Amino acid sequence: MNAAKKIEIIDKIEATIAEIAPSACTYSKYGGMVIEGFKSSNKSIIGGYFTYTKHISLEFSQGVKLKDSKGILLGNGKHRRHIKLICITDFTKYDCRTFLEQAFDLEA
Repeated sequence: MNAAKKIEIIDKIEATIAEIAPSACTYSKYGGMVIEGFKSSNKSIIGGYFTYTKHISLEFSQGVKLKDSKGILLGNGKHRRHIKLICITDFTKYDCRTFLEQAFDLEA
């Protein structure tokens, strides 16, 4: 995956966060970007996105609580789930906006 594709996916994630949760913020941590529901509140971390060589991983701290009737979310840990994004169309294909909305709703 080239840098332009990664930037396109990251821009889409950031724009979606800004639309659905204007009080949210992102900051660099754990080798990627952490998403907080409320600025300056480490207790409102909903997940993050992380860049890898072949994909962007959109991760949800309480992913196990998200409705996922299509089995899109990956992972089998106690709490976290993630989605691998390889191209911009994956954002819509894997319904990332809905998962982000759900994750922010958990923090409301």
